[in-house]
Amino acid sequence: MRNNLIIIIFTLISHISGIAQDFSRLDVPYFIDNKLASIGFSGGLRSPQFSNIDLNGDGLLDLFVFDRTTENVYTFIKNGSGNLDFIYAPRYEAYFPKMIVFALLKD
Repeated sequence: MRNNLIIIIFTLISHISGIAQDFSRLDVPYFIDNKLASIGFSGGLRSPQFSNIDLNGDGLLDLFVFDRTTENVYTFIKNGSGNLDFIYAPRYEAYFPKMIVFALLKD
């Protein structure tokens, strides 16, 4: 009887601690030398595939990144002030379906 009670308590504690591990993305400004880093918290990339696509319809080619390892999508909007000047824009990520293994966009 005592062993069953210990197993039940252990199972409940394990289940509750597993639920507590959920997290959501924070929008916290990140500065380097007093300059706002626009992609400071966009996440790391392990095996990225890059595609150009006009996400916001402004005529400039934005950047779509699919990480094959994590199967995550990242979207960046071209700022227009330079060749490599992109702003991380996670609001567009929800428009893409779940992808696995490979993603290549053509616009």
